[in-house]
Amino acid sequence: MPTLRSVTFLLGALAMLLTGAAHAQAVTDGQKEQALRLIDAIHVTDPFADAPIKDALVIESQIVVAYPNLADRINDIVQEEALNLADRYRAFKGEAALIYAKAFTEEELKKLADFFSTDVGQKMLNEQEIMFREVGRAAEIWRDGFRKDLAAAVQKRVEDIVGADRAAQSEGASTTQTPGEEPAEQPAN
Repeated sequence: MPTLRSVTFLLGALAMLLTGAAHAQAVTDGQKEQALRLIDAIHVTDPFADAPIKDALVIESQIVVAYPNLADRINDIVQEEALNLADRYRAFKGEAALIYAKAFTEEELKKLADFFSTDVGQKMLNEQEIMFREVGRAAEIWRDGFRKDLAAAVQKRVEDIVGADRAAQSEGASTTQTPGEEPAEQPAN
């Protein structure tokens, strides 16, 4: 079933697919601004926000294993270097915004950002995973019923055709006899 993460990924993938020759024009500052509003509203980059922290902890623990006597200094160095690289997350958000800006006009981005910034838009984002799961269950029930009913209907019609063919063959065999005449005996083998 689609999850919130997969839906936001799908929106991003859709945005990338829509960035073709027709959208090759330069992106305006207004588009970038509205695209940033949209990605903030739909939380498309949120799943990646804590990646630098996790990476810093992994790197710190790996280096501390090699130099356990420098653990405190390594911690300070990792924090300092991580802060030096913090602007890369902003650059990543800018790249994500650019993907959306290439796919949508400024007006479309504004409408999307306005909607997803509302309580209703946020509710949709929060509830969509449950809704997708429920729609998936409903689809399974529908398809199971469809397959069962289709198979039964086709089977009945085929059986009707077979029955009609047998009846026609029986009728055809009996019409070759003259009225009142007994059917010819079949020779014994």
